[in-house]
This record gives sequence, C-alpha cells and structure tokens, in this order.
Amino acid sequence: MNKKNIFYLTAFFAALAIIAWGATFALAKSNFVYNYNANGLLVRSNDFDPKVYFAELGDSSNFIVSPEMHESVSADDHSVFGAANIFSVVLTGNKKTVVMIVRVLDSSNSLAYCMTNKGSTQVSEKISREQCLAYLDSNAAVKIMVDYPSESFQAASAVLEKDRIAIRTNNASNIGNAAFLVSAIMYENTEEIISKSNDIVGSVLSGGIPKIN
Repeated sequence: MNKKNIFYLTAFFAALAIIAWGATFALAKSNFVYNYNANGLLVRSNDFDPKVYFAELGDSSNFIVSPEMHESVSADDHSVFGAANIFSVVLTGNKKTVVMIVRVLDSSNSLAYCMTNKGSTQVSEKISREQCLAYLDSNAAVKIMVDYPSESFQAASAVLEKDRIAIRTNNASNIGNAAFLVSAIMYENTEEIISKSNDIVGSVLSGGIPKIN
C-alpha cells in the first residue's frame, strides 16, 4: 500500500477516535424474493424480509464495518470511507461494539489483505487475506460490507443475507446516502447522532470526514 492510502487509513481510524430519515418501503422489481424501494434505495434479500430483519440486525451488540479500497490511490476512496464512517458513528452512538476491517483490493480487484482497528481507536493493523476472511465469516458479529462503487451494480442497493448487509452502488456520489438511509432504517436516532457528530467533526477536523447535509 502506498503512503497516500496509509495516510487515508490513519486519518480514518483517527477520526473514529474523535467521534465516538424515516424510510417508506415500496415493492420493487428484481430477481430477489424480497424486493423493496426505500426512498430510492433498493432493499433486497432472498432469505429475510427486510421489514423485519433490519430491526433484528439493529438489536445485535457486535458489528464489523468493512469498506473496500484499492492498493493504488482512487478518487472514490474518500467517499467509501465516509460511508463506512456513517455506520461506525451511528452504531457507536447506539452503544454497539464496532470493529473496522478495511478490505484492500489488488489491481485485479481481488482481496489482497486487510487493515483493522480490532475495535480500538488506538490500533491500525495489517492482517492477511486469510485472517481477514476468518473475521468476515465469523458468526460473532453483524457484517456491514461497504463495497467499492461499480457500474455493474446498476443502482444503489442494500442486500441482506444472514448476519450481513452489503451496500452496493454504481457510483461514489450516492454511497453516503445509501449508508445514511440504511442506518436510519435500523435506528430512528440516526439523524440526531449524525448531526451531533457533524458538529464535533466540524470543530476538530479540517478537510477530514465530510459532513452529512
């Protein structure tokens, strides 16, 4: 990983140390068993009804938030980190235990290794691909996967599987809104928590994690 991306990761974990919309579901067409449109976000699952399962996931105590980035610098890294930070802030504000695991992709978009804070704002540790997959396959926490934007996703969506939510968007411009909306579906106090965090970020950071407007 180059120095610029290491700086992004360091700043990202440092921001977590500083900062510790109601959705209406409508039916949407797709190949999934459960298909809804929640304020423009496609919510999909083959096994769980999102109207029920979001609440069940929200009641969990332990979470892994896992954004993707590339080894080479990309302009979209900041947006992906910002979306992951939304989840971390809201979960922490609801007194959940949050471990951050950043999935680092190589030039062929394959998982190369990961960076994690291991649940501590004082830690930023590189772990192997195998160690990373073991964390992400564990049943001990709900996994929120913030996948890198790709045109192949076609639209902003949240895909629910057992103990897992995958955030998938076709461009970086809507990934933050997707993260905010999923958080709001899970927790009614999302807007309040984000608003307070914005005030803290604005007074402490300069050019760091962007505010939610």
